[in-house]
Amino acid sequence: MPGRGFGADPRDLVIQYRRLSGIEACFRTNKHDLRIRAHIAICCMAFCCLLHLRHGMSPDRIRLALNEVEISALNERNGKRKFGMPS
Repeated sequence: MPGRGFGADPRDLVIQYRRLSGIEACFRTNKHDLRIRAHIAICCMAFCCLLHLRHGMSPDRIRLALNEVEISALNERNGKRKFGMPS
């Protein structure tokens, strides 16, 4: 069968490579968006803590309230990094 395996038509290989690079670009974009959203969430939580501190909530009370937040633990497939996602 022409166009399959090692005897593939070079044009088919280029088309497949371009498709793969397009998929990888989508993953990079999604990863970037996820990091931005996580950064915004962290900034929002820090701002809320600051507001509570300004209105008389003690640091211990804030810590106890944050301990009640449920977080889902996420691991990268390669096991190098771990993430926590509030639920």
